[in-house]
Amino acid sequence: MSPGDLIGPYRVVAPLGRGGMGEVFAAVHERIGQPVALKLLTRGDQASRGRFVREARALSLLEHPGVVRVLNLGEQKNGTPYLVMELVEGRSLRQHLREHPAGVPLPEAQDIAVQVATVMAVVHERKIVHRDLKPENLMLVPQASGPCAIKVIDFGIARVPSQDWGGPDTLVETAEHGPRWLGSVAYMAPEQCRQHAEIGPAADVYALGVILYELLCGVPPFRESDPVALAAMHLRAEPDLSVIPDPRLRVLLRAMLHKAAQLRPSMAAVVAALRSEEPVDEGRRRLLFALPLAVAGVLGAGGFLWSRRPKPLRPAGLILIDHVELGTLLLHEMRAALPPEYESLPIERVTVPASGIVHFDDFQAAELRVTAWFKQVLQPLLYRHPDYRIVYFGVAPIAVIVCLGWLIQSFHLLEVRLRHHEQKRFLPWRPATRPVVVLPPRWSCPAQLSQQQPGEVVVRIATSHPLNQESVRKLVPSPLCEVEIALSAIGEDVFQSDVEVTAVADVWKQVLDQITVRFPQVKKVHLFASVQAGVALLLGTRVSPTMHPMIQTYQYRAGEHRPALLLNQLPRT
Repeated sequence: MSPGDLIGPYRVVAPLGRGGMGEVFAAVHERIGQPVALKLLTRGDQASRGRFVREARALSLLEHPGVVRVLNLGEQKNGTPYLVMELVEGRSLRQHLREHPAGVPLPEAQDIAVQVATVMAVVHERKIVHRDLKPENLMLVPQASGPCAIKVIDFGIARVPSQDWGGPDTLVETAEHGPRWLGSVAYMAPEQCRQHAEIGPAADVYALGVILYELLCGVPPFRESDPVALAAMHLRAEPDLSVIPDPRLRVLLRAMLHKAAQLRPSMAAVVAALRSEEPVDEGRRRLLFALPLAVAGVLGAGGFLWSRRPKPLRPAGLILIDHVELGTLLLHEMRAALPPEYESLPIERVTVPASGIVHFDDFQAAELRVTAWFKQVLQPLLYRHPDYRIVYFGVAPIAVIVCLGWLIQSFHLLEVRLRHHEQKRFLPWRPATRPVVVLPPRWSCPAQLSQQQPGEVVVRIATSHPLNQESVRKLVPSPLCEVEIALSAIGEDVFQSDVEVTAVADVWKQVLDQITVRFPQVKKVHLFASVQAGVALLLGTRVSPTMHPMIQTYQYRAGEHRPALLLNQLPRT
């Protein structure tokens, strides 16, 4: 295939790369001038044709900004299929690594790994396994500001739900001179190196572990020129993790590169671990990654599942956050709301400065004040005490609390306490007699809505008081879609356990993830929340700066909502 050749309505412009089953070219649609990437199948056997079609099917199921988008699947005159995809402007992670032979800085390595894991968590939710994650299949796409965004490409050997082919689930094929692997042996999980092995999401976790190791060290953990010898190392050799300077990442990599697939963390757990500042000792590794991050019970007639997580191990100490905007919170009241097992722990108490919104209505100044406090007070404290647990006591404007949660971004070492509305004081959690449940989110979208249409989405969350719907519609009259998150009951003192509070935040995150997938062009999500302070903090912690769009918060006063803080405008550094 040469520049100028015509394939269907597409004219080839230049070659982009070659893989095991096909070649990729930059091309342009003859009539409309749309630039595309054109993938041509170069192997004519039936198995390769089946994999080629499965790649198109996998991509069609993954309308996500972190995955290359499929536009069309066609056939040449001779019946050979070709795949039309969006043309990604950028360079591969392999090209980037060639410029950094000793590895990239730790923050950059973590950012790349978090982005890949975030995308792959969504891929795994769709029951798809990539099976060929490697630096060549990760594209770095320049952004107007901030770090490059990651796009995952080449789903040519992906496992897709409801396969209709009859062969075993294996990537090892027999060749004339020994076994031949489809994919790159350097990034294959042990189970991929065996014939007739069942390959699941854990294989992608292993591959990402190899990539993270290479990002940090400049070379993968196992190196052999002979593919059979390299496969044997994946099966039996242990990686040298002493070269990883960060103890927390050593523990994470040991888990991701475990020989047993069932003992590796999920992609969601990898994301949480990479974002956490908590150092994890080896004795806690299994429990950390065994914490269920998914759902844990059928709730009500809707059959909706909400997540339930056991508490982490006993912390080394506590960081108590006093965020009572008006009034005074005494230390003995905070201690009284803690469980008995925390009594002997050392305590660091910090107080969030008043936002001034009650008197001056200046949200921009409030955001600057809470951000400066976080960087000057709380963040250094978290660095000094990474094994302390945060316990949040708050009664403050909702928008400011969501902003604080967005700054904290903590998933494993964070608890909240709610102030009892009638008694006006913080109480320990009560035994759940009739727990509230999160109802299935209600989506209201126009029937003929195009997913590629730019626009904005409204999310309404009410746990303490009903929302003023008229005020919401007045501010955002024509959203792409509206989503409502509600409880089976509502009230100031409705929650009886931290599990119930966490469930609301987790459903909010699920909705954000679905918005990102269903509406890849959405630029802003309007959050209208009538929630308790602790719930608001957890909502902020679930907003991803690498995956989710901007979040417009609102403050309710005098019968109407007012625009407050706009979060997630740029990725944080």
